Formats: sequence, structure tokens, C-alpha cells
Amino acid sequence: MQRFCYHARGIDHIETGDPCQDAFLFARCGRYIVFGGSDGAGSRKHSERGSRLAVASSVLYVASHLTADMTASEVEDVIRASFSVAYHAVAELARRNGEHPRELDATLCVGVWDGIRLSWGNAGDSGIVAVLATGAYVQVTHQQHDASGGMLPLRFGPDTWEFGTVAEPVAAALIATDGLFECLCPPLMANVDQPVYVPLARELMHRTETNPGAWRASAVYLRELVRNDPRFHTVDDATLLMVFDPERPPATLDDEYYAEPDWEALRQAAAERARAAWERATRHVRHAGSEAWTLGGASADESCAEVSS
Repeated sequence: MQRFCYHARGIDHIETGDPCQDAFLFARCGRYIVFGGSDGAGSRKHSERGSRLAVASSVLYVASHLTADMTASEVEDVIRASFSVAYHAVAELARRNGEHPRELDATLCVGVWDGIRLSWGNAGDSGIVAVLATGAYVQVTHQQHDASGGMLPLRFGPDTWEFGTVAEPVAAALIATDGLFECLCPPLMANVDQPVYVPLARELMHRTETNPGAWRASAVYLRELVRNDPRFHTVDDATLLMVFDPERPPATLDDEYYAEPDWEALRQAAAERARAAWERATRHVRHAGSEAWTLGGASADESCAEVSS
């Protein structure tokens, strides 16, 4: 099994001189690879401290508590316990520093892969994409946001954390922090049968380089791909972690499966959904003329006619 990592400070932080607020860690434990990423909240004063401590606490806990004969549910229990360890570690650091834990807010996303089975835990808006042994690409996690679109960090506790195991054998998996994750699972594709941008994901994840020299060259190519390809454009700090086995790559499907999405049709569908949502949200305004109230000196009928025109 092999691993790949891309980790870079975002343009905004380069311009302001702020540190990269992402953190990551890989660990080996027998037949398992444990990998985790954490994205510090940009609006928080010391979120880089929270991200580093959260991912280190979780990944190291998992790596030290796995055994070879564990079932999927037992692995999930270990990941779940590691999130509690990370949660309390970050809270304790905030207490020692005399600051509110929100100043260390960060996401936490952790995977455990044995070359076949992928178990995971997630808190926040980082995420996991996997390619199955069958060749199908799947979005494993969804981004966690509140009703106003704000990210739900690790600090929000167990009721918001999510855990699971992919039901089918996994040939490769990656964790991407906010910014990169939306490049692989674009919001425009969130409501279609295939939410993963397959051509881009395949370019990253279909790895067959068993020769060390060939893999070193491919790793250079992949870093340049994430850094410079406009399909990966983001101004955020960027972290992408990937695990794969070049000796057991995913199956190859029909060419149609890897076709570029119809972006114009996706944009039109998104615009139609937005229009329908606006119609539903403002329906009560357009029909308020039945009441005998006035707005700004105009009758209700006149005001609502202006709104609906």
C-alpha cells in the first residue's frame, strides 16, 4: 500500500503572513493505514493549534488501539473514541491557554484502510472520496454545515460527528480539506446520481505505478496537478491525502463513465432549483394582498404586485 500527500498554505494566508491552518498525519498499524486531516477554521485566532492537536490525538489513538482481527463496527468504535480524545485534548489546550475552545475550532476527518475495507469518521466540511474495486467512484462523506452555511467543527460534539464503513471493497481513498473537496465533489453535482467529478478523481486515484521510480515521477506530476490545474483552484489552505495499492488498482469501466459532465445543463438545473426555492419562500408575500395592511404608504396589493413583477 502506498500513500500520497499534498499540503500547501492558501493564497490568502500567504498574503497576510498567517500560518497554514491545515494539519495531517499518516500512521501504520500492522495491515492498516490510518490517515487523517484537519482544517482549522479561518475565522478563529489559533485554529492551527486546534487542527494539529486534533488530528495528532485522533490518528495516534486509532493506530495504538487497532488489532488485526477487528470487525468493521469495532474499528468504527475506535475511531469514535479517538474523536472524543481529540475533543477533550483541544478543550484542555484552550483551558491551559485561558481562551475559549472556539478559538481552536477545526474539522477532523479520519480513515482506516487495510487495502480492502475503509472505515471513517468525520466532523466538519472536509471529506472522503473513494474508488471501489469495481471501478465506481463514490462520495463517502458529506460536508457538515448548519442552516446558515457555517461549518460544524469538532467542538460541536458527538451529536454532530459521523462514522461509517464503506460497504464494498475499496481500491483507493482520499481525504480532502474544504476547497479541494468541492473540486472533487462540486456543489453543482450534489443533486445528481454521481456527485463525484469522475474525470478529475480518476486522474488522481487510478494509480498503477509499481516501480519506485515511476511512482516518484507520478507523485511529482500529481503535486503539480493539484497546485496548478484550474480544476483544483482554491484560495484556501489545501490538504489532500491519498492511500492506494498500485498492485490492485480499480477496474476500468466504459469510456462513458469517465466523460466530462454537462456543466451547462448542471448550471441550468441549479438555477431552476434556486428559482423554485425562491418561489416557495416568497409565495406568502405575493398572496398577502388578502390582508388589509399597508407597506410604506402603499396598499398591500400594490406592494405585493411590485415584489412579484
